[in-house]
Amino acid sequence: MSDRKPDYCHDDDWEYTQRWDEIDELMESHPAAKPVRISTLYRGPVMWAVNMPVDTDGDGETDDYELRFFDSEELAIAALEPPK
Repeated sequence: MSDRKPDYCHDDDWEYTQRWDEIDELMESHPAAKPVRISTLYRGPVMWAVNMPVDTDGDGETDDYELRFFDSEELAIAALEPPK
């Protein structure tokens, strides 16, 4: 195992997800003296997500969206501005 500790861990069912420093609580839900497969999650870089409106119904209400990701809040806000 690397020197960097995971941020989160979960069992195979994803029934429980815990912060890595609370792995003992995750293990309490499993029988003792039995190996348990644990998956780890590492916190990645922050991203910004926007449901971008892409189509409207006959009344002008948005009825279709496209999920888009951005590296900054500024880029996400700029994408929502109407074209000039």
